[in-house]
Amino acid sequence: MALYCFSYGINVNLSELIRDNRTSIRQDVIDGTAYGRALRHLRGYNFWDGTEGMPRLWEHQQAAIATVLAYLNGEKAIPERPEQKEAALLKLPTGTGKSGIVAVLARCLPDVRRALVLTPRTALTEQLMADIRYRFWKHMGFEHEGTALFTAEAEMFGSALESVYVQQFLPKNVDMIVQHLIEAEGDRAILVGTHQALGDIRKRAHNPESQGSANCVALLAHIQDVFDLVIVDEGHYEPAISWSRGVREFNLPTLLLSATPYRNDYKSFRVRGRYLFNFPYAANKGAWYSQSIFGLFSVTCDEVRDANGIADDDLTKAIEAVPIWLCDDDNREAADFIGVDPDGKKIMLVHAKVGKQQEGGQGFNVGGLQDVGRQALASLGFISRGQPSTIWTPERWQTDVHANKVTLDGRSRIFRNPDGLTAEQMNDLLRASCRNPSFDREIWIVGAKMARRQALADGLDQAPWENRLRQFLMHWDAMQTACARANTRLRFYCST
Repeated sequence: MALYCFSYGINVNLSELIRDNRTSIRQDVIDGTAYGRALRHLRGYNFWDGTEGMPRLWEHQQAAIATVLAYLNGEKAIPERPEQKEAALLKLPTGTGKSGIVAVLARCLPDVRRALVLTPRTALTEQLMADIRYRFWKHMGFEHEGTALFTAEAEMFGSALESVYVQQFLPKNVDMIVQHLIEAEGDRAILVGTHQALGDIRKRAHNPESQGSANCVALLAHIQDVFDLVIVDEGHYEPAISWSRGVREFNLPTLLLSATPYRNDYKSFRVRGRYLFNFPYAANKGAWYSQSIFGLFSVTCDEVRDANGIADDDLTKAIEAVPIWLCDDDNREAADFIGVDPDGKKIMLVHAKVGKQQEGGQGFNVGGLQDVGRQALASLGFISRGQPSTIWTPERWQTDVHANKVTLDGRSRIFRNPDGLTAEQMNDLLRASCRNPSFDREIWIVGAKMARRQALADGLDQAPWENRLRQFLMHWDAMQTACARANTRLRFYCST
């Protein structure tokens, strides 16, 4: 598999940021000294400029974060209503690392000690909490076991990544949150919750007869008086006017992240256009095609790979050899993608983490293999018994793809269908293939974020093997054994 990646490295001093046509930043509203001080702090982390052998951010992530730095150190008063603060907007398509941007903003900025992060759904809240706590840092390539909070000393990270209190923003957690925030004054804290949770807490606060009303009042007041930033993730999922009032009442520096074009209803968040960063899908299809598993399957199944500069490799050849591809990804999926070859009598489940292992790094990521391996082994539970998923229906395949956390409008779940089967025919074929004991079954692990082939080969040539390599191979061997017992072939596509 080829090394798919966005570009790295950018000079984000203020003058360069202003010249970047993806931003709307103007010199006259920014405190250049304060911006430079905050940028120097970020550059103290090894992941920012890419110290040799260390993971690092993509260029567009740096530019987006720099836009937020400019916003936080700029004039935020709305000219016609100076008592109100303008909000900033980052627009990035799916697969471009918004969760990493949130993690860095919430945990690494010197002047953001406490942040409230809002999402539209509970599942996204849980995902984002995991990204902030540990998962983003593991996916970057930093070594970390389990699901405990990831922290790092300055010796390893350039600057220390402090401990932080990360808690789900829920009505039932209000008493516990209030107690912690009061007792740990000055410590970093990140609350992550849904817009509905904010609405429910506001309702309790406004009703003195409601149980826990006093602490709801205290928490909202603490957020308004002490918190430094509100981040609204995926603000396009529902009409903003229905839940933006609570965000506006805080009147705090507010950042919106979205994967859709700028909309008029963003004005309900006081977005006025002075602090925008736009990384458009149309202008970056090549990067999206190469970096996202959804993009890679899309460009390959649509037979426009060459036109978009995506090189031929073992993975693209394998995709092209399968006549039917369906995208099953959401929070209920059996796999990211499902392939069916009726003539060859094969059914394939694909689980993926597409990205890049740093050239100077170890070349294999134990945590990444564990994450995707758990998903893959879970799918053995029904494919080995020939039991189709209960969510496989004709209606499902006609809906838009949910690529990680974003709906791709107009991109149905049927990625390849050369015979023009109807959704009902496609669903019948899939279910029959799953039940048919004569069909061969395969699980594909697409793991460019997890391993480089040459690094693994070099590690195997050394004696004795290092512990991390032993752990990687141990997990892989366990996956192979489980698949063999289920009479299922396991295939692994990784970087060269």
